Amino acid sequence: MLTKALEERAKQLIEQGERLAVATVVRVESPTSSKPGARALISSGGEIHGWIGGGCAQPAVIRAAQRVLSAGTPELVRVTPEAEKVIEIGLTAHKSSCKSGGVLDIFIEPLVKRHSLLVLGSSPCALALAEFAAKLEFEVTLAANGELPGIPGVYLHEGYDLSQLHFSGRPYVVVATQGRGDKAALTAASRLDVEFIGFIASAKKAEALRSELLGVAGVGPALADMIAPFGSAINVKTPEEIAIAALSQLIERRNSSLDSTKSARSSERRTSSRGDASSQETSSANTGSSNESKDSSPGHSPTESVQLSALATAGAPSKSCCGG
Repeated sequence: MLTKALEERAKQLIEQGERLAVATVVRVESPTSSKPGARALISSGGEIHGWIGGGCAQPAVIRAAQRVLSAGTPELVRVTPEAEKVIEIGLTAHKSSCKSGGVLDIFIEPLVKRHSLLVLGSSPCALALAEFAAKLEFEVTLAANGELPGIPGVYLHEGYDLSQLHFSGRPYVVVATQGRGDKAALTAASRLDVEFIGFIASAKKAEALRSELLGVAGVGPALADMIAPFGSAINVKTPEEIAIAALSQLIERRNSSLDSTKSARSSERRTSSRGDASSQETSSANTGSSNESKDSSPGHSPTESVQLSALATAGAPSKSCCGG
């Protein structure tokens, strides 16, 4: 778990568009200034926020973190001046310049941005969804008319005036009013800049409300693309089961988004690699053309040119459910 200071810093950097990795020291071999449990944030640009070791180890840790961010998968790395001697399976060795000979084993993982989720409603289903989603690393806000019970990890907002709410990204919105304030909640949700609006209701009810509200003053265009019934298509009966079905669809959306991001980064790396290879081939071709030109230049016969080239060479050094 990050310290409060690192959490705040991470939130600021993510809002600025930074990609971050979390580095946690899990084992050390003295002499080293770091201790197990030391933790830091590392940006894709190589900035370290926090403490994971002295200056001689930091370049190696930054290289390892950039590799993790590029691949999108965590790694257990060993930072040591004798990287060539690391033979343990599951460890990736990174060479440090530490003269002391100290060794750090560090677990480095991408810091995945928590998706913002706004749940509207005070129904048992809404309360269960907010509680379950918070446990699965969603950044949850629960809004409804009237008093709401406290739920660990959930920000509570009274009423459907949502203009003062701030999210770390475009939120997922799930309306789970189930007959209590449906129109007010849907209207409020439609005015926001959202990833999508899901409505836990039957298809018939959802379509009737959509037709009634679209075109009404104050109703935003997002309502036209409302997803209803919202939730995975499983056999559900209780409010908690309905909430789980909705959460299942939220997880599917979130993970699909993460997979798309990883795929795009992988494509960028392949494109970059092809570009580098193409540049090398072009450079080699240009070098070859230059040599051919020199071989044919006045003053040397082709045989003399081959001999001169051989002499020069010899002397040269050698990554759905519904409810309500």
